[in-house]
Amino acid sequence: MQAAVGDFVVAGQHVIAVFSEGHVPAQASRQLQRMVALGVERTMEQDPAFAIRIMADMAVKALSAAINDPTTAVQALHHLGNVLRLLGSTPLHGPLTFRDREGTPRLLMPGRTWADYLTLAVTEIREYGSSSIQVTRRLRAILEDLQESVRPEHRRQWMRRSPSSTPQSPPASRARWTKTRRGPATGKASAARRQTQPAHWTASN
Repeated sequence: MQAAVGDFVVAGQHVIAVFSEGHVPAQASRQLQRMVALGVERTMEQDPAFAIRIMADMAVKALSAAINDPTTAVQALHHLGNVLRLLGSTPLHGPLTFRDREGTPRLLMPGRTWADYLTLAVTEIREYGSSSIQVTRRLRAILEDLQESVRPEHRRQWMRRSPSSTPQSPPASRARWTKTRRGPATGKASAARRQTQPAHWTASN
C-alpha cells in the first residue's frame, strides 16, 4: 500500500504497488481495487489520527486572537491526554508488514508510531498556547503523566525525537504525512513481493 488509512488521494495517484515476476492479471488487479475503500471523509473508527486532528484543531481555534478561550483549549487537552495515554499502552511500530504462514511478506502498509500521534496532538497547541499559563500548565501535567504511563519503547521514541525532555517543551518533530479530512484511502490487499518493478493501481473518481 502506498497510501495510509486516512491519506488524501487524487485521481491517478498510485495507491497499490504489486511486486511480481510477470504481468499482473486483470482479474487480480480488479480484486485488489475492490479491497480498497475510497470516501469523501476520514473515519475515526479506522483512523485515530483524525480524532486527534479534530481535537487539536478545536484547541488551536480556541487559542486564536479572535476567540481567546484558553479554557476550551485546556478541555481539549484533557481529552487528548486521555487518547495519548490509551495509545501509549498499545504496541505501535510504524510501517506494518503482514506475512503469510511461511513468513513471506505479503502486504506492506504505512503506519504511525506513538511519537507521531504525540506530535500531532501537542505541537500546534504548544506553539499557539505558549503565552497561556493554563495551557502550558496542562501540557506539562499531560507530558509528566505520559512519561510514566506509556510503554517503554514509546518513551525511547520520545527521547530520540526531543532534544529536551523538560515538560515545558513538549516534543516537536515534523509529521510524516500531511493529513486532510477529505478523501480517505482505506483497505487491505494480498500481494507477493518480488524483485521486479511494481505495477500500480491508481485511484479514480
